[in-house]
Amino acid sequence: AIIKTFNARVDGIVIKEKVRQLRKGIETKHGFIKPLEVRIIELDKNGKTTLLYFKHSGANKEIGYMTKAMGHPLKKLTRLSYENLHIEGIKRGGYRRLTIHEIKTLYAKKNA
Repeated sequence: AIIKTFNARVDGIVIKEKVRQLRKGIETKHGFIKPLEVRIIELDKNGKTTLLYFKHSGANKEIGYMTKAMGHPLKKLTRLSYENLHIEGIKRGGYRRLTIHEIKTLYAKKNA
């Protein structure tokens, strides 16, 4: 399965216990959702938390469903990576050509 990584900025300060709950999975009105991993990246003085999510299936909306279900509405979601592809060095709205190796890796993962 292809692993996707996201930064999720949410309202409120997320405590460690809520992160443990997220790791175990959360029941939402859309069903049970469980990420591969969740970590707290930043707690800011404006009452917001940035979480790092790793997931391998489902829609990106699932992250919003999970954070809302635990009482922390999603404010901003940024995809950092899609398997071996990362946004580092790419300007907002920009793009770059994929290498042959990257294309082969994506096809291999998709067909596995």
